[in-house]
Amino acid sequence: MYTILDLLDKFIDIEEHSYRIYDNIVKTEAVPQAIKAMASVLTREEIRHVRIYKDLKKELEGKDDLAIDFELYDTAHKIVSDFKRRMIHIKIENIDDLLKYTLNFEKDNLAMVIRIQGILVRTLEDEHTKPYVALSKLIEEEKGHIENIEKFID
Repeated sequence: MYTILDLLDKFIDIEEHSYRIYDNIVKTEAVPQAIKAMASVLTREEIRHVRIYKDLKKELEGKDDLAIDFELYDTAHKIVSDFKRRMIHIKIENIDDLLKYTLNFEKDNLAMVIRIQGILVRTLEDEHTKPYVALSKLIEEEKGHIENIEKFID
């Protein structure tokens, strides 16, 4: 039986991968200091995201009604797998490149979570299930993250 905890693990993997991308930028000697500084900020933000996702998972562990229908989980798993395959390491020339990459990544990540949340809804009552509510929390977090990145770009 699959649960929202299984999906949260997949989302945590994505956030940790994103963290590693930014951390590698910070650790690469050839990268200009200004880009490293911005990547460092983004690294801290991804660490915060991982912590939020893990805290949500811990909050849900041991609770009832976390199950996700196998067919729905399978569809969600495919969406996450497709998203992960599209995650790439890019060459960053300047801060604008880094911020644009980050913004696009975060928007795609948000779209993925929204799409998965939509898959979980078959009836109006499904909007009150723990998996749906958990994904709603992640969606709000991702929206806030996107807004913060957009402030840097403007």
